[in-house]
Amino acid sequence: MNPGRRCAEGTTLISAVVALFILLTAGSVVVLCLMAGVQAARASRDLTLASQVLEAQMEQLRARPFSALHNGTTPLPPKSLAGLRQARGQVTIRDYPVEGVKHITVEVHWQPPGGPWRSARLDTLRRNVGTGAQEQSKAALIPGPSQPSPHAGRARVGARDEEALWSQGLQPP
Repeated sequence: MNPGRRCAEGTTLISAVVALFILLTAGSVVVLCLMAGVQAARASRDLTLASQVLEAQMEQLRARPFSALHNGTTPLPPKSLAGLRQARGQVTIRDYPVEGVKHITVEVHWQPPGGPWRSARLDTLRRNVGTGAQEQSKAALIPGPSQPSPHAGRARVGARDEEALWSQGLQPP
């Protein structure tokens, strides 16, 4: 063997090792990106499920008459949390500092495998809208076209029940 050929063989071997290293590094980056994408998709799925649970529970509470809303904390049934891993939730109802108004909070907590605890929460105010004098006073408090609301354009939670509260200058928590 001549020395020139040995040098060429060594260069070829080094080129092959460098190429292999580059391919392995690129492959590792691709795998890590895919794993991060899967984790993001799972987190998004969990948050969507939690939001659906919150909205469903809130709609059930909105369907109840005001007189059936009793102060206290109640755990959510496990069946409603079935899609979330290690999940628990609760509904808290308490009096708001305004007569005839309840503050309702629905919370869901879950823990993805190997991840930190996550939570989502939905708050609303529910007003006892009666008939007769109460309806008249509610109508009188809602600003008309000549009285623009000081809260125009602000986000509201459960606008149907809180409309009169906003017009009185009260804000949900």
